Amino acid sequence: MPENKRKFFRMNVELPVFIWAVPESVSEMSVPSKSNAAFQRHQSQLNHLFLDEKHLRNGAINLFKGVNQRVDFLVWLLDYLIQGKDPRQSKDFYPKLDQDRLISMPEGNGKSSVFPLIHALYYRVDELILSLLAAVEQSYDGQVFLFTRPLYAPFSGERYLHNLAALADKGNWLAQVLQNLIFKLNIYEQAYTDLKARFGDLSYPEHWPIRGLNLSTGGLAIEGEDEFAADGSFYVLMQLPQAIVAAQARIVGRLPIGTSVSSQQSEKPKSRYRVSFEFENVAPGQQALITQFVIEQELVSAHPELK
Repeated sequence: MPENKRKFFRMNVELPVFIWAVPESVSEMSVPSKSNAAFQRHQSQLNHLFLDEKHLRNGAINLFKGVNQRVDFLVWLLDYLIQGKDPRQSKDFYPKLDQDRLISMPEGNGKSSVFPLIHALYYRVDELILSLLAAVEQSYDGQVFLFTRPLYAPFSGERYLHNLAALADKGNWLAQVLQNLIFKLNIYEQAYTDLKARFGDLSYPEHWPIRGLNLSTGGLAIEGEDEFAADGSFYVLMQLPQAIVAAQARIVGRLPIGTSVSSQQSEKPKSRYRVSFEFENVAPGQQALITQFVIEQELVSAHPELK
């Protein structure tokens, strides 16, 4: 079948789908590295601690230099994302990424009780950075980011070193460095939580409703009680077996198809519509995944034994 006809070949499928109306403006969030007094305080304290001559001479600072650089990279990434910007648009993105990949976790001798804490902190930072990089890589048009990493409780150093806070209060240099690094990380853990909340249900693909779609490589139609602004712009995201795909779309048809019957007598019947969307802007790789899926469904429909 020629490609121009394939675009209009439709299959009825059921998929997890999320249709997101593109907001006219994105609600602003403050950037902690610029506006958060606690972040500024811990950053300043770390800078002071890393200038300590004794620990410069004995090499102790090298234990934390890499972790601190990775936290700084995490801060840089989240600052961009909080502002609704794609960090890849910065000339600094790839140099910073290459530098981050060169950093390795400090090795311990197995005797110190501090190293399990340093390693746990490193792994936590690494996991968050990798999840942000995945969100950037899988973003649509540099505007729709899927922050699928779960939310965690703040990192606690006391789980690994029960007297960490007491040692820091007594002026222990090592404990003070760890405390400030942990506070700095947790400020951005909260920033990630706020960022994920800003995108709402979009950030939870596992909760997207499974809906019946009439799908083609050129668009889709969906039936339900949903009411979409006819002149709005939308992002349509679908969970295919291979991956989540996204496309920018516009409404090209809105047909009333009756009313729904409510189980509650007090509720009025709601109008149902068949709303048709045409894909306006789809990345080639995303388009290929949609085309592949539609072809596979066509084959399964013609040959049920392939299921």
